[in-house]
Amino acid sequence: MKDKKGLSPVITTILLVLLAIILAAIIFLWARGLVKEGLVKFDEPIDNACDKIKFQMSLSGGNLLVTNIGDVPIYKIKVVSSSAGSSTGTEYSQSITPGESKVIAGVSAVSGSKIVPIILGSSGEGATQEYECPKKYWLTIN
Repeated sequence: MKDKKGLSPVITTILLVLLAIILAAIIFLWARGLVKEGLVKFDEPIDNACDKIKFQMSLSGGNLLVTNIGDVPIYKIKVVSSSAGSSTGTEYSQSITPGESKVIAGVSAVSGSKIVPIILGSSGEGATQEYECPKKYWLTIN
Protein backbone atom coordinates (compact mmCIF):
# COMPACT_ATOMS: atom_id res chain seq x y z
CA MET A 1 0.00 0.00 0.00
CA LYS A 2 1.07 3.50 -0.79
CA ASP A 3 1.20 6.21 1.80
CA LYS A 4 -1.42 8.83 0.97
CA LYS A 5 -0.60 12.36 1.97
CA GLY A 6 -2.97 15.32 1.98
CA LEU A 7 -3.60 18.57 3.72
CA SER A 8 -4.02 18.40 7.43
CA PRO A 9 -7.46 19.30 8.81
CA VAL A 10 -6.03 22.47 10.43
CA ILE A 11 -4.59 23.79 7.12
CA THR A 12 -7.82 22.91 5.30
CA THR A 13 -9.90 24.80 7.88
CA ILE A 14 -7.65 27.88 7.66
CA LEU A 15 -7.85 27.87 3.86
CA LEU A 16 -11.66 27.60 3.92
CA VAL A 17 -11.96 30.48 6.42
CA LEU A 18 -9.64 32.66 4.31
CA LEU A 19 -11.65 31.85 1.19
CA ALA A 20 -14.90 32.83 2.96
CA ILE A 21 -13.37 36.14 4.16
CA ILE A 22 -12.09 37.00 0.67
CA LEU A 23 -15.46 36.22 -0.92
CA ALA A 24 -17.28 38.33 1.69
CA ALA A 25 -14.93 41.28 1.02
CA ILE A 26 -15.47 41.02 -2.75
CA ILE A 27 -19.26 40.91 -2.35
CA PHE A 28 -19.17 43.87 0.07
CA LEU A 29 -17.11 46.02 -2.29
CA TRP A 30 -19.31 45.11 -5.25
CA ALA A 31 -22.54 45.89 -3.37
CA ARG A 32 -21.15 49.18 -2.04
CA GLY A 33 -20.56 50.32 -5.61
CA LEU A 34 -24.20 49.65 -6.49
CA VAL A 35 -25.66 51.66 -3.63
CA LYS A 36 -25.79 55.38 -4.35
CA GLU A 37 -24.80 57.65 -1.49
CA GLY A 38 -27.83 59.46 -0.18
CA LEU A 39 -27.26 63.18 -0.61
CA VAL A 40 -30.11 65.43 0.43
CA LYS A 41 -31.07 69.05 -0.12
CA PHE A 42 -34.03 70.61 1.68
CA ASP A 43 -34.71 67.25 3.42
CA GLU A 44 -35.37 65.41 0.14
CA PRO A 45 -33.17 63.53 -2.35
CA ILE A 46 -30.81 65.90 -4.14
CA ASP A 47 -32.16 64.82 -7.54
CA ASN A 48 -35.41 66.58 -6.64
CA ALA A 49 -33.52 69.84 -5.99
CA CYS A 50 -32.25 69.82 -9.59
CA ASP A 51 -35.89 69.95 -10.73
CA LYS A 52 -36.16 73.34 -9.01
CA ILE A 53 -33.06 74.81 -10.70
CA LYS A 54 -33.81 77.36 -13.38
CA PHE A 55 -31.24 79.75 -14.70
CA GLN A 56 -30.58 81.91 -17.71
CA MET A 57 -27.21 82.75 -19.20
CA SER A 58 -25.65 84.83 -21.91
CA LEU A 59 -22.05 84.98 -23.10
CA SER A 60 -20.51 88.20 -24.36
CA GLY A 61 -16.80 88.76 -24.93
CA GLY A 62 -15.61 86.16 -22.44
CA ASN A 63 -18.07 87.29 -19.76
CA LEU A 64 -20.81 84.85 -18.80
CA LEU A 65 -23.89 86.39 -17.20
CA VAL A 66 -25.84 83.85 -15.14
CA THR A 67 -29.20 84.66 -13.58
CA ASN A 68 -30.71 82.23 -11.08
CA ILE A 69 -34.49 82.32 -11.60
CA GLY A 70 -35.14 79.08 -9.69
CA ASP A 71 -35.60 78.23 -6.03
CA VAL A 72 -32.23 76.56 -5.37
CA PRO A 73 -28.89 78.31 -4.80
CA ILE A 74 -26.28 77.36 -7.38
CA TYR A 75 -22.93 76.65 -5.74
CA LYS A 76 -20.73 76.59 -8.86
CA ILE A 77 -21.00 76.78 -12.62
CA LYS A 78 -19.11 74.38 -14.85
CA VAL A 79 -18.50 75.08 -18.54
CA VAL A 80 -18.07 71.91 -20.63
CA SER A 81 -16.63 72.30 -24.12
CA SER A 82 -16.47 69.43 -26.60
CA SER A 83 -14.18 69.17 -29.60
CA ALA A 84 -12.87 66.25 -31.65
CA GLY A 85 -14.62 63.65 -29.52
CA SER A 86 -13.24 64.83 -26.18
CA SER A 87 -14.70 67.19 -23.63
CA THR A 88 -13.11 69.45 -21.05
CA GLY A 89 -14.78 71.16 -18.13
CA THR A 90 -13.82 74.29 -16.23
CA GLU A 91 -15.45 75.10 -12.89
CA TYR A 92 -16.13 78.65 -11.77
CA SER A 93 -16.71 79.12 -8.05
CA GLN A 94 -19.55 81.61 -8.19
CA SER A 95 -22.36 81.02 -5.72
CA ILE A 96 -25.60 82.39 -7.14
CA THR A 97 -28.60 82.62 -4.82
CA PRO A 98 -32.18 82.58 -6.14
CA GLY A 99 -33.04 85.88 -7.84
CA GLU A 100 -29.38 86.89 -8.17
CA SER A 101 -27.31 87.56 -11.31
CA LYS A 102 -23.54 87.18 -11.51
CA VAL A 103 -21.00 87.94 -14.20
CA ILE A 104 -18.27 85.33 -14.52
CA ALA A 105 -15.27 86.87 -16.28
CA GLY A 106 -12.72 85.06 -18.40
CA VAL A 107 -14.93 82.24 -19.63
CA SER A 108 -13.45 80.54 -22.66
CA ALA A 109 -16.50 78.91 -24.21
CA VAL A 110 -17.59 78.39 -27.77
CA SER A 111 -20.96 77.85 -29.36
CA GLY A 112 -22.25 74.43 -28.31
CA SER A 113 -20.56 74.50 -24.89
CA LYS A 114 -22.70 73.35 -21.98
CA ILE A 115 -23.35 75.23 -18.74
CA VAL A 116 -23.66 72.79 -15.83
CA PRO A 117 -25.16 73.79 -12.47
CA ILE A 118 -23.46 72.39 -9.37
CA ILE A 119 -25.29 72.47 -6.04
CA LEU A 120 -24.42 71.49 -2.47
CA GLY A 121 -26.06 68.59 -0.70
CA SER A 122 -25.51 67.01 2.67
CA SER A 123 -24.78 63.38 3.45
CA GLY A 124 -26.13 61.39 6.37
CA GLU A 125 -23.15 62.44 8.49
CA GLY A 126 -23.94 66.13 7.95
CA ALA A 127 -20.97 66.77 5.67
CA THR A 128 -21.61 68.87 2.57
CA GLN A 129 -20.77 67.56 -0.87
CA GLU A 130 -20.95 69.01 -4.36
CA TYR A 131 -23.48 67.51 -6.78
CA GLU A 132 -23.45 68.04 -10.54
CA CYS A 133 -27.00 68.03 -11.88
CA PRO A 134 -27.74 65.55 -14.70
CA LYS A 135 -27.47 66.53 -18.37
CA LYS A 136 -31.16 67.37 -18.78
CA TYR A 137 -30.57 70.46 -16.60
CA TRP A 138 -27.62 71.76 -18.60
CA LEU A 139 -27.93 74.80 -20.89
CA THR A 140 -26.22 75.11 -24.27
CA ILE A 141 -24.44 78.25 -25.43
CA ASN A 142 -25.70 79.26 -28.88
